[in-house]
Amino acid sequence: MTRWRSLAAAALAAVVLTACGVTAQEEPEPLTTTSPTAPTTPRLTQRPDQSSATTTAVPPAPAPATTTLSS
Repeated sequence: MTRWRSLAAAALAAVVLTACGVTAQEEPEPLTTTSPTAPTTPRLTQRPDQSSATTTAVPPAPAPATTTLSS
């Protein structure tokens, strides 16, 4: 009985993949494309120096005014 279930699951998977446009005869596309002029080693991007950035101090927010009501 488990053989029929596995066959049914495989058939269902094939139908779903075919509906999504994937067939078994298709060759998978490469994830990355390389051009003949591309360097073989990855380049590191230079980040701007964080120490040269200026930071301004933000003053603390004033305390909310409290009023007392006398009855």
